Amino acid sequence: MALSLLALKRFISPKSLRPATAAYRLFTDKPSPDFAARDRSFDPAPVRNFPDPSAAYETDESLNIREDMPGAGKENVEVLLKPNYLILNGEREMKQEKDGAVVTLVYKYNATYYISEEKFNLNQVKAVIKNGVLNVVVPKVRKDHKGD
Repeated sequence: MALSLLALKRFISPKSLRPATAAYRLFTDKPSPDFAARDRSFDPAPVRNFPDPSAAYETDESLNIREDMPGAGKENVEVLLKPNYLILNGEREMKQEKDGAVVTLVYKYNATYYISEEKFNLNQVKAVIKNGVLNVVVPKVRKDHKGD
């Protein structure tokens, strides 16, 4: 009887259960506490602190689009209109000197929006860039209800 208790203790010891619990952790939603303490990439809280770099919302009069383009000036921003599409492009160039060599970094921003020509007037688009934020206003087509 003593031998079977000893064998049972060895079977149930924490060291013998480690492979089983490690395999079980693969299928759980939460990482183990010791792993989460070492790696903060599982914590979604820091990601929520950054604002969305673009926003588009529709009002009764227009479609308003906001695009963050930090460092891009008026001369480096392009607003292109194609049939049913509004394309926003921006660029910022930075030059740094490192170990006697000049390193040029180019940051590019681009966004494409599908905009119905039946609903919006693409001939009266207004775009303004200020402090690295591009604001685009696309007015809606006004329908005259007198003839209906």
